[in-house]
Amino acid sequence: MRRLKLRILILIISTILIAGCVAEKSSTSNVKPAITTVDKQISEDGVAVLYIFNISGWTLIPLNQEVIDGEETIVSLPRNTYKKIAVSPGIHNLRPSYRKLPKVDLKAIKGNTYYVVIGYRPERSWALPLLGDPMILKLISKDEAEPLLKELKQH
Repeated sequence: MRRLKLRILILIISTILIAGCVAEKSSTSNVKPAITTVDKQISEDGVAVLYIFNISGWTLIPLNQEVIDGEETIVSLPRNTYKKIAVSPGIHNLRPSYRKLPKVDLKAIKGNTYYVVIGYRPERSWALPLLGDPMILKLISKDEAEPLLKELKQH
């Protein structure tokens, strides 16, 4: 009986890991093409710059954090990475792809730079709502972003 329980447990864990890998690969299917010449585009088009940082902590199944602007995915980031993208001036409604909240309403002005962090904080367990939501999505200052630019890898 003990061996049967062990085999069932191994089967469950294997299924979860495989499902996580499949979900991670399929989740990037509707991501906008990356802008490879952001700096050139900024000077030519007068767009704003948006840095998005995935600051997720360690998890058993490391899924990408996706950010949606309106209804379109603009970035899908692995844990501990960031992306620099050009955004058009105007209002941008940023939110995680799999949840409605939290969200960030960004009013982008051409030539300005903005910094947004997204991530899952495992220290705030889903089982303990008194500690607050384990997901974070917020606008941060340049001073808060500078250490992240040094610490995280560009994606």
